[in-house]
Amino acid sequence: MSTFRKPQYAIIGGGISGLTLAIALHHRGLSISIYEQAAKFGEIGAGVGFTDNAVQAMRICHEGIEKAFQDICTYNQWPSKKNVWFDVYDAYREPPEHAFTVMSKIGQAGVHRSHFLDELVKLLPDGVAKFGKRFASAEKGPDGRWEIKFEDGSSATADAVIGCDGIKSSVRKWMYGADHHCSTPTYTHKYAYRALVPMQKAIDAIGEEKAMNACLHMGKGAHLITFPVDRGRKFNLVAFFTSNEDWSDHNKLTKPAHREDALRDFAAFGSDVQKLLELAEEDLDVVSAIPVSRVPAHPLTRSY
Repeated sequence: MSTFRKPQYAIIGGGISGLTLAIALHHRGLSISIYEQAAKFGEIGAGVGFTDNAVQAMRICHEGIEKAFQDICTYNQWPSKKNVWFDVYDAYREPPEHAFTVMSKIGQAGVHRSHFLDELVKLLPDGVAKFGKRFASAEKGPDGRWEIKFEDGSSATADAVIGCDGIKSSVRKWMYGADHHCSTPTYTHKYAYRALVPMQKAIDAIGEEKAMNACLHMGKGAHLITFPVDRGRKFNLVAFFTSNEDWSDHNKLTKPAHREDALRDFAAFGSDVQKLLELAEEDLDVVSAIPVSRVPAHPLTRSY
């Protein structure tokens, strides 16, 4: 008599997506392993906002995921702004002029990436995570199972391989080939500067209402979004700028920059934007390509 064996799932990548999937599968009685290339769990980036659909998806995956999110989530700090996603300002005018407001069911709901990941780690069963494992390839054996090979020479087997390894996914390259157009990020000619500063400094710069609630400062070929994170203790700023120039090195998503670069790009904007950019530290990194969601947690960064 044959015995039933649970299918085994290999999740490549231990970020927010990989851990969310792992928790959801585990609590449905499935066998999972996470293979993470880093030496430990850790997220890069600062604040990230979620929509109502995303929060519903967390709840469906597992109630603990939604609780982890709610435990550290930061909403707009004024009760009257509860359902405001962004207050939009014409940042070219002086003083900046309120243009319109975008509403949503839950308003602005942001977390610090690393804090959210720390909470998700608590929901994982012991022993499922394997670190220092950079995916190289996989090959299906005669039994229908996948043999996964890692760059350190080790291997593992699984019934299914699921790629959750981000914008520079090794799994995607393996699936489609390194030369396929979907295997690598494509520069959109839009990069972003990012700053994370103490809330009181932002309040002193632009006032309590704009600092403590989500705002979008718009202008020609550029815009700047801000929202509170860390329970209102921190102010998250991301300034997007469109450039005609190509990115200098597509193998790297970051390069050095300075606060003066951001001030130059946004020189046509009004006083609110100027004051906010002045809050950034002088030396920072420039981050390239599409992955605004993969921006390193530097005082101010520039990305595409």
